[in-house]
Amino acid sequence: MTTTTTARPNKAEDLCKLIGANVNSLEKASKRMRKYEDQIKEVSEKFENLKKGGGSEDEFGELKREVMKLKQQISSKHEDEPQESESTADIDRVNADNTLKYPAFERMFDSKEFRARYDQLDSLSKNCLLCFSVFPENAEINKRVMIYWWIGEGFATTVQIANDLFINLFVERFIEPVCKMGSFGVNIWKMDPLVRSLVIEIAKTSSFFDFDDDDDDDGNVTSRACLIANGLTKIQDFEKLNTLFNVNESILEFNPEFFSKMKKLSVLYLGRWQTSVSHHIEVADTKSMKINANVLDGLENITNLTFLSLHGISRITELPESISRLTDLTILDIRACHNLEVIPNGIGLLKNLTHLDMSECYLLDQMPKGLASLYNLQVLKGFIVSESKNSCTLDDLRKFPKLRKLSIYAVVYGFPEDRDLRALNQFKALTNLTITWARGSLSEQANSDDSEKKDILGAKQATVAAAKKPGLTKALTRSFTSKPAGLPSGLIKLDLQCFPRKITPTWLMACNLKNLKKLYVRGGKLSDLGQFQKLDGKKAEKDKWEVEILRLKYLNDLEMDWSNLQELFPKLNYLEMVSALNSLVSNAMKVECGWILILRLCLDHGFPLPFISQRKFLSKSMI
Repeated sequence: MTTTTTARPNKAEDLCKLIGANVNSLEKASKRMRKYEDQIKEVSEKFENLKKGGGSEDEFGELKREVMKLKQQISSKHEDEPQESESTADIDRVNADNTLKYPAFERMFDSKEFRARYDQLDSLSKNCLLCFSVFPENAEINKRVMIYWWIGEGFATTVQIANDLFINLFVERFIEPVCKMGSFGVNIWKMDPLVRSLVIEIAKTSSFFDFDDDDDDDGNVTSRACLIANGLTKIQDFEKLNTLFNVNESILEFNPEFFSKMKKLSVLYLGRWQTSVSHHIEVADTKSMKINANVLDGLENITNLTFLSLHGISRITELPESISRLTDLTILDIRACHNLEVIPNGIGLLKNLTHLDMSECYLLDQMPKGLASLYNLQVLKGFIVSESKNSCTLDDLRKFPKLRKLSIYAVVYGFPEDRDLRALNQFKALTNLTITWARGSLSEQANSDDSEKKDILGAKQATVAAAKKPGLTKALTRSFTSKPAGLPSGLIKLDLQCFPRKITPTWLMACNLKNLKKLYVRGGKLSDLGQFQKLDGKKAEKDKWEVEILRLKYLNDLEMDWSNLQELFPKLNYLEMVSALNSLVSNAMKVECGWILILRLCLDHGFPLPFISQRKFLSKSMI
């Protein structure tokens, strides 16, 4: 009895605190809604007047921006407020011991206990943890966003150190992974709502962040601010800012005067952090701007900037030449800026740049020659290989000794040729390579399909004949006149998208990629991963892959049965298939326990059950 009576009061006290916090939140929400009654009435009247009077496109456009901004202002004040169902779920989580994902969370519900755990962290881990306070409840956050932020603020100097800090927060149960179907690794993370509320409390009391909360204005000045539907105009002390993070502002109104005041800013995250691509961000209407003006004018004044993100922002057509003055910049993220057409040559003056992401900028048609001067680059994404004579080439990047991750978007027929492979071999530190072929490459390749089909058929017939008559293997020889160039021998991960060829080129043969552990092929015409390779007189076995993780998606022409897969990939411990390998599926259905073998292959190596998807043939009941 004594044990029971001492445990219950603590839980009752926790429940009391939780309910009290929810009641206070509801009262605050009610007060805030009343503040917007006049503004809602005003936009409603404007809308009715425009409908009756036949408003112009510009007038409706202006009203649209007003309505969106008002909607964000209201929703941003409420999205952190728990709904009734969420509050009930939190209470149930406290009462039901079995529903807690991590037992440590139950001990953290008490603020004193949580504070004690927080105080045990080192100073860097504390700062990294408090960065999570800006995100909405249950937000799913890409690890890359946090790592770049921490590097920009100086909490970590390298990606490895940032990764270690991330792992430490996970081990201490402050954050938890979000496991996605079909994902082998974990790149998306979130924070338990109760943990988040306590982290926000510490962030506020320590003035770590300015949360733009009218009701909690205590006069303290912080070095970090976030944009929550109020725009840059709400921020008063630009001169003292170290970090500015866009939480949910969808229409950005730039003003060169604002940037000129941010002398101490080191992290400017204006782009999209949300994992959903449907989240839209755009710059405000540029019609009123002066001729030859740029929406990013004034950025050059932020000379201490180390991390700039414009990820996913629409209506940015070019980066200004003045960006070359940001000489302290180490990370530049312009991914998915779909209207971006020009990157200036002056980018070559950013000598400290280590990470540059230009991927998914589909209006870019060439690379500036200045890229060749960025000798410290470690990560380069979205490099375009084109036929333009004014474009930077892979060979121009030969002095990049630190480059370890490279993604290429090829818009030329026949890539990679020997000169491209020789250029790639100059990157001695390269371990991760992604190549995406534009759709034009696929159509241009169609003209040579007939000859390729004949080659494949001949290879099939020769392989079958050799299997039936072992003596024929000595007569089969490879027709190479000289050893062609290949990919860098140190590659660990290779990702090929929209592969334009049917026959496996020499550079994609297992014998030339001995260190490769991860192979992803998504889309394209590939039909051969080595099952049709010819054998010479010196060896009677096919070259085998060292690959451990294999992803094959949307490869309708790939002809491989289960025995081929086992033979070519003996070390495989993770296999993912989506709308591919029709012949493998049909044959596996004929082989007793064929699919069970695939699952066991993963389990026997100590890996979790993978996502093996072939929706046309595989049902849940079979798994």
